[in-house]
Amino acid sequence: GSGVTLNAGLHVTGGSTFGSAINFQDNQLERPKFKDYAETVNAIGTITGNTAIDFSAGNVQTVTGNGNCEFSFTNPPATGTAGGFSLEVENSSGYALTWPSSIKWHGGSAPSVNSGKSVYAFITTDGGTTYFGKLAGEGLA
Repeated sequence: GSGVTLNAGLHVTGGSTFGSAINFQDNQLERPKFKDYAETVNAIGTITGNTAIDFSAGNVQTVTGNGNCEFSFTNPPATGTAGGFSLEVENSSGYALTWPSSIKWHGGSAPSVNSGKSVYAFITTDGGTTYFGKLAGEGLA
């Protein structure tokens, strides 16, 4: 492929339309004002056993439990950068969920497992050494 390399920056005073993904390579985007946006959903599918939740695959993750599951979190943003994701768990049989020990849960301990659909929210600011977690909703239909 071909491209244009600019060593001094680009200033655009009119509108711009991009027809494909733009990779900022972890560089800062300053002063955006979002009118309409969406987040990528990573539909992991049916799980049993150890399951990695990969930050780089999307900020919304979904799983359907088909047995007890132990989660791990991979590819968090670097220390000094905040990163968060939500995890939707369809757990109709109330299978056991085991969470990484790096999670500091709202209220001090991991929430009880309930049958049905639950949504969890997580955030880290230290490269994944610590996550703050919260059950955002349960029994969702």
